[in-house]
Amino acid sequence: MDYEVSEDKIKRAREYIEPKKKGMNKHDALIAMGFSESTAKSPSIVENTKAYQVAVEQILNKNKASMGILSSSIEQKLADEQLLDKMSVHEVAQLHKVLADIHKIMTPQVTIKEEQMKDGTTKRTVWGQGSVQGNTTEE
Repeated sequence: MDYEVSEDKIKRAREYIEPKKKGMNKHDALIAMGFSESTAKSPSIVENTKAYQVAVEQILNKNKASMGILSSSIEQKLADEQLLDKMSVHEVAQLHKVLADIHKIMTPQVTIKEEQMKDGTTKRTVWGQGSVQGNTTEE
């Protein structure tokens, strides 16, 4: 069943994510938001909600868009021969490194593990980093 999630719930999920991005652990982030100790001991109660999933997706999309803009800007600078003539070799190398780092971050990495089950089916477990979600399938 697919349903709409209220902006208030998404905002609350973002308020949980922000301190985690700054290094706070899950438990402390939930306590700081006013959740009970029992909820703080089981962060999956919050992380398995549709609002949390939407909030994470929004943050990732925003970050992806920002990296795309930064990448385009760097590519334009590297294509400008007059600008390159004014830059040191070290500055040009730094631009290339940042561009390579952006491409690495934005390129999904996928790992697939296959297992032959006793009943003859094949179980595939997929792990993804980047913009890929993991899942398990059986055939």
